[in-house]
Amino acid sequence: MEKVEKILEVLKIMKETELWAAKYYDNCLLLCPENEKDFFSKLTAEENKHFNYLSAITTSFLKNPDHFELNEAFDTVSAKKVISLIKDGIRRIQNWDIKYEELLKIADELESSMIEHDYDKVLNIEQQEHLNLMNEIFKDTLRHRKLIEEKIQKASK
Repeated sequence: MEKVEKILEVLKIMKETELWAAKYYDNCLLLCPENEKDFFSKLTAEENKHFNYLSAITTSFLKNPDHFELNEAFDTVSAKKVISLIKDGIRRIQNWDIKYEELLKIADELESSMIEHDYDKVLNIEQQEHLNLMNEIFKDTLRHRKLIEEKIQKASK
């Protein structure tokens, strides 16, 4: 597979992950306590924002592929497993087959996997604007994980 196709595949998987994460958090609104609805609404909005950032980066890549390089660190198989985990979580929410604590643990696993996949280091990007977007996605993800971990601790007490 040539460079352009590989980078497009990685960007597609990254966008899919963000989109499914947004859908997951939106579905969490069905089961979360009333006082957590704002939290999950904000997560949904931020994941949609990340999807839009990655869409803009993809558009820029298609115009200037020479400004991008792929690091070998990105594991597409693991990333696809995360998407499957998210889809299963959504199915369980829609079937009312999940407890709030489990819902949070899936959210934690989702955010952790994005961090482990080094989303901020997947691509070498020459344009500072796009580098800033990737760094913002990564910082948001770290913050999401921290907030979710705090909620897990509170829920387990």
